[in-house]
Amino acid sequence: MNSGLFKININDLARAVINAVVAAVILGLGSLVSQPNFDLFTLDWSGVLHTAINAAFIALIGSLGATLGTTKDGKFFGVVKI
Repeated sequence: MNSGLFKININDLARAVINAVVAAVILGLGSLVSQPNFDLFTLDWSGVLHTAINAAFIALIGSLGATLGTTKDGKFFGVVKI
């Protein structure tokens, strides 16, 4: 996180998008194999897609929120070093 407090640069945005994609893939695959009687042809694909989209959105918002609240030297709201 290279930007200042309450600022986002392109690197922070790219990092947030990568986090969102990775979270969507991992949780999407997790919801695929955790369903009982796993079968690719009878799978609830809308449920899997819904889970993946929710995971991506939550990861994106969380990553951007952490970036907005962190200073250049890594302190959360300028007080606590994370």
